[in-house]
Amino acid sequence: MTTVMLVGSTGSGKTTLSQRLRDCDLEYSKTQTIVWEDGFLDTPGEYVDHGSFKNALLVASYEADAVLMLDAAPDEGSRLPPLFASMFNLPVIGVVTKTDISSIGQVVEARARLDLAGAHEVLEVSAMSGLGLRQLSTRIASFSEKEV
Repeated sequence: MTTVMLVGSTGSGKTTLSQRLRDCDLEYSKTQTIVWEDGFLDTPGEYVDHGSFKNALLVASYEADAVLMLDAAPDEGSRLPPLFASMFNLPVIGVVTKTDISSIGQVVEARARLDLAGAHEVLEVSAMSGLGLRQLSTRIASFSEKEV
C-alpha cells in the first residue's frame, strides 16, 4: 500500500482531506500527534508552525512514499519556508485546499507559496465539494510502494 504524509500549518485541512480520500465520515478533532490510518500519515500543524518540530516530520517521512504539502487558499500567509520540500527525499506534491471558499487570487497566491516551498507539482482541491479529489487520488495511486 502506498503511504503519503500530509504536512501543513494548523487548519490547512490535512485531517479533512485524508478522511475524504479514505471515504470516511468527516470527524473534526485536533490532531495531537502523527496518526497513521489506511496509507495516510496525518501530522499536527504545529510540526510546521514551530521550527523545533520539523525534525519529527523528517523522521516520519521515512515511512512514506510521498509528501502532500498543504496550504489553505484563504490563509493570508504560509508557515512553509522557502524550499521546505527539499528536506524530504521523496516526491512532494503541493495541494491548495479550501478552494471552494477562496477567490481566484487566493488560489493563485497559495500556488505561489507552494511553489516557493519547493513542491514538485501543485494540485487544487476542495475536500468539502470534492473538486480535484479524483485527480489527487489518481496521483497518489501512481506512487510506487517502497521495496522491502
